[in-house]
Amino acid sequence: MKNNNLPRLLLAALALALAGCATVNTVEPANPTGHADKVPDKRIITNDTLNEIAYVVEVDRATTASGFPQVQVQLQNMKSGVKNINYRFQWFDAHGIALDKTR
Repeated sequence: MKNNNLPRLLLAALALALAGCATVNTVEPANPTGHADKVPDKRIITNDTLNEIAYVVEVDRATTASGFPQVQVQLQNMKSGVKNINYRFQWFDAHGIALDKTR
């Protein structure tokens, strides 16, 4: 006597196993061509509540092919829920003068 439910049970078990996978496999070059340019920063905490919600892990900088500065900030959410943030970068010229926001 042949069991017709076996393929269905195997398919259901496979579907459950795949649904439970929460990890992601990634591939990257063994010898990356670029390296992050870490910005040494000085932390000035003026809002302890905000610091308990999101923590700045690191700041990286680069220059685009067009010569424009580029910044990447890595934040860590310190809470269990999703949080929305508003952010702003202030750019300075070579003499330390803040540039106009409209540029």
